[in-house]
Amino acid sequence: MDKKNDYSQYLKQTFSGLIDRLDLSDLQKDFMKNRWLDQVMWLEGQSTKVRNRYYRLRMITIVGGVIVPALIGFQKGSQKFQEIVSWSALGLSQVVAVSAAVEEFFGYGDKYRSYRNTAEGLKIEGWQFFQMAGSYHQYHTHSDAYTTFADRVEQYIQQDLQGFVSQLAGRQEESKKQTKETATQNIEHALSKLNEQLQLQAESQAQLKQLVTEKQHPEASSQQLEQNRSNPQQSDDEKPAEQAAQVTSDKQPDSSPVGNLWQQDEENRDSTSLNVGSVEYLSANEILAKIKSNPISRNGRAPNKLIEAKQASTRLPVCGVELIKEFEGCYLDAYPDPLTNAEPITIGWGSTKKRDGSPWQLGERISQQVADELLMYQLETSYLPDLEKIPCWNDLNRNQQGALLSFGYNLGSKFYGTSNFGTMTKVLKNRDWDNIRETFIMYRNPGSNVEEGLRRRRVAEAELFLKPYS
Repeated sequence: MDKKNDYSQYLKQTFSGLIDRLDLSDLQKDFMKNRWLDQVMWLEGQSTKVRNRYYRLRMITIVGGVIVPALIGFQKGSQKFQEIVSWSALGLSQVVAVSAAVEEFFGYGDKYRSYRNTAEGLKIEGWQFFQMAGSYHQYHTHSDAYTTFADRVEQYIQQDLQGFVSQLAGRQEESKKQTKETATQNIEHALSKLNEQLQLQAESQAQLKQLVTEKQHPEASSQQLEQNRSNPQQSDDEKPAEQAAQVTSDKQPDSSPVGNLWQQDEENRDSTSLNVGSVEYLSANEILAKIKSNPISRNGRAPNKLIEAKQASTRLPVCGVELIKEFEGCYLDAYPDPLTNAEPITIGWGSTKKRDGSPWQLGERISQQVADELLMYQLETSYLPDLEKIPCWNDLNRNQQGALLSFGYNLGSKFYGTSNFGTMTKVLKNRDWDNIRETFIMYRNPGSNVEEGLRRRRVAEAELFLKPYS
């Protein structure tokens, strides 16, 4: 530290003495000291500071990167010693990761090179000016060359500033990209964990149900055997019906502890139960979108349609999703917008953006599973949050919410409160349901080639909105 201060002091005194000896006016000398010399000294100090930080962080990253694999591969010693080595390797790996991240984020290496280049350029310019060499050899006095020198100094400073701003913008863009990629990875990881939890839940429920069934089977099997013995001539057509009746009676909950446990578990569950034999371990969004074909109700029967009360695992109104699918249609190949015959390029159930927010391109193709997942994902993340900001949203029933979900998916989820949707905003704000049908039909792009199709959709949305909900 003392050597650094000594060198800086020596450099400042040397340049100040040289400036004082030039045939310049006092004002010009002051300008040189307060602009050129001040910039040289500042850049010297900054380059030294960021260089030291860059060297320290790089040394930690390089040395730590060599030591960590050695620690991980070390297999000798007692178990306690091995545990200490493992924890040491973990801690050192975190230090290496943090060191590399800090150096990458602040860009000390780039800053050091930039500061050093600018500082040396200014010093070279100063020495040439002092000696009337280089760009200044055609001048006879320092006073004549001063204007050119001042102009070149300002160019150096401006170039340094522009380079710094450019590097900063580049790092910010890269940081945004990395943040988006990290967010996508986290979402995929969360969905994977959710799938695992659903799988474990389904398996545990199936095991519990099997225990209840096995407990009830001995008595039922005994009764069935007695009936078979007493009716040896029973026809084959009658046996299945009788056995089915017996199975139905077996499924009635009893008052035993295991039976009560199953019943209590059924009542407390928020999501639809699964039949293990029919489970396909899909993504979370697909589980919600495909409406599982074989959910087990409390009486053991498999209903044909998912009951609305069982939709607690999603905030989306199912009737709205079904209406969107009815009018959007599903296209697995990307196609241009029908209204503009160009952008936005659309795919699947009317999706114009990928999960990462980038647009689709003509020629791209997806599977049905991806289309279903994309629809549910975008509805939950991009559309529903905007719709939930409508003041009366929580007071609307599921049919009303579903109608607005379809409306927002078609025309934009941020329609409430905007100038183009003044009538719809007013009707929703005043809860003027007597005029809601006419209000829906207003938004159909009159005179366009899609007016008729939009009119049918608005009528369907209005009918769903006014449909009684039970």
